[in-house]
Amino acid sequence: LAAAAILTRTAGLPLILAGAGALIARKKISSAAAFFSIVSALVLPWWIWASRHLPAKGSIEAYYTGSSYVDSTGLIWAFTWSQRLAMIGTNVANAIISPGGMMGFYASSLGLPLSLVLAAFVLYGFVLDLRKGITSLNLFVLFYEGMLLLWPWPSIRFLGPVLPFLLYFAYLGVVDVLSRIPRVRLPSRIGGWSCAVLLIPFASHALLLETQATLRNGSARFPL
Repeated sequence: LAAAAILTRTAGLPLILAGAGALIARKKISSAAAFFSIVSALVLPWWIWASRHLPAKGSIEAYYTGSSYVDSTGLIWAFTWSQRLAMIGTNVANAIISPGGMMGFYASSLGLPLSLVLAAFVLYGFVLDLRKGITSLNLFVLFYEGMLLLWPWPSIRFLGPVLPFLLYFAYLGVVDVLSRIPRVRLPSRIGGWSCAVLLIPFASHALLLETQATLRNGSARFPL
């Protein structure tokens, strides 16, 4: 599956690093070496083929080969330092507000404050999970988000696949905060249902607005 992820898109690289990193953190060096070797054997033929086949830029075939990365690899050599810093700043802002935007907070007058609160719980829950031990999940999210900070393209569409993991971290954060409030200590199941009840109205409202806009305009847009 890790090899299939990077064969689908090079953005799957953090999954490979997370898998190997989690095994190394557990001191399973031989397992990590076997994992990396198998993934490399599956990916290497495509990597060689893609590097040697460079169709015209802008063609459909270019999307699957190295030619689409020649001028857009990004922050290393394709842009000036001021452009790099601007991209990183934009991507940091996207990383903070995108979970709330994808959950429909943008459709509320309190969209930005709610997005910031959700981002705070995501970060807090991530730290809690990381303190319990290094896992392939928290490493994947860490590497993936780190990659998107250096992404030269709008990163919002790449955050969608990790939204369930971000919501999971937010859930951990909410449950932990509630457990620390005197006389409010709730079982984790009740805390989880409470989070869902709070998120569903926003997501439903945003979905309704997007559906209406899609029917009216004949095309869909991403909710941010």
